[in-house]
Amino acid sequence: MDLTSAAAPPQQEGVAQGDDETEEKTKPLGRLLEDGTGALPDGTTWTKTSGTEMGANGYMKTWHLLSGQTADGVVFEDCWWEASDWAGYKELGATKTGYRIGTQGSVTDRWNETWREFMAMENHVPMVERSAHKVASNASGEAWEEKWNEKYRADGQVNRQADKWGKKGEDVWHARWGEDYTGKGTDHCVKWTDQWNEKEISPGVWQRWGDKWEEHFHAGKGEKRGETWSQAPDGGSYNKWWGEDHLGHGQVRKTGHSTSGEHWDVVEHMDTYYNPLPNMDYQQAVHHSPNLRNVKVRSRETLREHKKNDHKSHRQPQDGGSTSSPTISGGLEDF
Repeated sequence: MDLTSAAAPPQQEGVAQGDDETEEKTKPLGRLLEDGTGALPDGTTWTKTSGTEMGANGYMKTWHLLSGQTADGVVFEDCWWEASDWAGYKELGATKTGYRIGTQGSVTDRWNETWREFMAMENHVPMVERSAHKVASNASGEAWEEKWNEKYRADGQVNRQADKWGKKGEDVWHARWGEDYTGKGTDHCVKWTDQWNEKEISPGVWQRWGDKWEEHFHAGKGEKRGETWSQAPDGGSYNKWWGEDHLGHGQVRKTGHSTSGEHWDVVEHMDTYYNPLPNMDYQQAVHHSPNLRNVKVRSRETLREHKKNDHKSHRQPQDGGSTSSPTISGGLEDF
């Protein structure tokens, strides 16, 4: 059984695709340890502390911090927490950081990842929101980062977006995308993507290329707009812009032009296809997060007892979160 997954770099995963995560998972050993210090047979040393914070409206947060060093030179820190308030706010989160000390005493690999999930009321509408941020690099100069966020509301509104980049050798790539579904009984949706690449041919001389597009659809009609572009090492560039207006009844107007003199404006008969359904709805998102659902909302009597005993931590958790009750609410899977 592993002490903590913080002692290894995170995996590049991206936005969750709605797989069923309701099965029981084996928790790392660090989650089961009592507060204190110790060492494992493999030479790993560890320290664990825990605390409780309270805020307005019955807000209560319990956190745990596990830190240490492995025998092969990995320094790690793992902080995880859960929170709730009287209004039904529920949250789960975790932050993990680590770095590896090389044979010469210098730092080589570094990594950091944060996950957060919560459920709450937003403008009197129940919602679930989850997000993640991962960063990693190694001694050879390779690096990557990804951020994603997704929110599901009971009225059908869904917002999802991701932002990623990576570097290997002289090549750097970027990718961003987003989806917004209005819900509320309509099929209105907006989707977009923007991706580009860079390559340093020689010091200060770059080659770049990419493409992006955006689409808006509702009730069988809509539009698409896009651009393809490139920048050569000698300073030359090329751009091509294109568009589609889906007018309904099988009519689509296609327009476009480029810096090389291309130009078109035609009307064609073709099918209009777009997917107005997100990867999951609010009920599926709630089902997808059993650990978040199981966060207990503390009773008023329990909180009075905590305040009377002045059960407060002497150390702040590493996520730096506020002890005041958030304005919107949610939870995290078995991370």
